[in-house]
Amino acid sequence: MKLVKKILCPIDLKEDNHKVLTTTASLTRGFQAELVIAYVTPKFVKYSQRELDSTPQNPFMKKLIDEAQQKLEGLLSNEILKGTSASVLVLSGSATAEILKAAEQYDFDLIVMGTSGKEGWDHFILGSVAQNVLRGAKIPVMTVKPE
Repeated sequence: MKLVKKILCPIDLKEDNHKVLTTTASLTRGFQAELVIAYVTPKFVKYSQRELDSTPQNPFMKKLIDEAQQKLEGLLSNEILKGTSASVLVLSGSATAEILKAAEQYDFDLIVMGTSGKEGWDHFILGSVAQNVLRGAKIPVMTVKPE
């Protein structure tokens, strides 16, 4: 197995990320690796006959991206991440596709991500980003169950 030197930790800013960040920070320190905490801003889907502009040039998208960047950077000062070499990355588009693309593009060795905690019908209807990343990743993926 390849040494773990770069860890990607995609998070959902709407959920409690304490457990996944604690676990990832511990792994990062243990491996003496670099940690990148990522968030994927949603891309607008096609409504009726026209697709909304989801590029960073769109003022609404720019605001979403800037807010996500600020929230992620705020996490860097969290006590949980003390002793880690951490940075942030904001992506835009389909969460699964963007996470998988970033994993390859930035040459990560491991993905650590939380599961949504949804079960049954909610899981079936909404799907699972973690499950899809597990299926599509070319590198190891570790999932952390919420508390």
